[in-house]
Amino acid sequence: MDGIFMNLEKVLAYFIIYAIGGWMVEVAYAAYTEKKFVNRGMLNGPVCPIYGFGVLLVLLLLEPVNNNLPILFIASVIICSVLEYVTGFLLEKILHTRWWDYSDFKYNLSGYICLSFSIYWGIFCVLIVHFVQPSIAKFVGLVNTKLLLFIFVFAYTLLIIDFAVTAQTLYKLRLKLVRMDKIAKDMRVLSNDLGYRIYERTMKVEGLIDENKSFMEKFGYDIEQFISKLEKRIETRVEDIQAAKTRLKEIRKRIKSEGDLKIPGLRRLLSAFPSIKSERYSEALAEIKDRINKQNNK
Repeated sequence: MDGIFMNLEKVLAYFIIYAIGGWMVEVAYAAYTEKKFVNRGMLNGPVCPIYGFGVLLVLLLLEPVNNNLPILFIASVIICSVLEYVTGFLLEKILHTRWWDYSDFKYNLSGYICLSFSIYWGIFCVLIVHFVQPSIAKFVGLVNTKLLLFIFVFAYTLLIIDFAVTAQTLYKLRLKLVRMDKIAKDMRVLSNDLGYRIYERTMKVEGLIDENKSFMEKFGYDIEQFISKLEKRIETRVEDIQAAKTRLKEIRKRIKSEGDLKIPGLRRLLSAFPSIKSERYSEALAEIKDRINKQNNK
């Protein structure tokens, strides 16, 4: 075991190996639970970096207690749970979207982590440390240094490109959520404003009729004057409606411009994280997911 003294080459190798291994675990889990292939993880390539970081932390920090299974298990549970919680929390704060949610599971903490999966991570890490890592360390040690360097350059170049592409996808998704949320709010404001104006004008017209009803019944009131006042009320109401129509046309143009969901990687991300949520942009995100589902079902 290399422990805390492993060199940078081995750290980089272990990260890539376990990131790919984590992706394979996620794909296998999705295949078992959903009976279909799902390219899991935030990146487009076959890697789940959180697994690479998690295993590296366990290997680096827990080397002194490797032979103490209870402590190794408990410490692994803590490390992986903290990593998963911090990752989920930061993603939600930065992107305003929750990419996984354990709220329906017992003993969860803010939906970011739950006891059952934390236990799975602990078991997973114990198995890695005692049964997988020795073989991985031996394999990495046998690889030629020049070949290892070539693999690093190739693998991490692809990883950096993948990070950049995914970051662009997440940025565009966030912008679209913001714009669609603004449209929805403008629609609500328009609807409420128009409804209030119609209500206000209607009540004024009814009040005018009630005010002059007795005079009209006795033919003691100037009917022409009454009709003139009523027409002015109606004209004002029509002007309000026309103004609302103009605003509605502008909003429709904005909705049409936001109808394009051709964001690279968006469909895959939503497929990989079907439970994605957003408290701030819940309506906009639901609309995007609904549109993509309809396009997929065509």
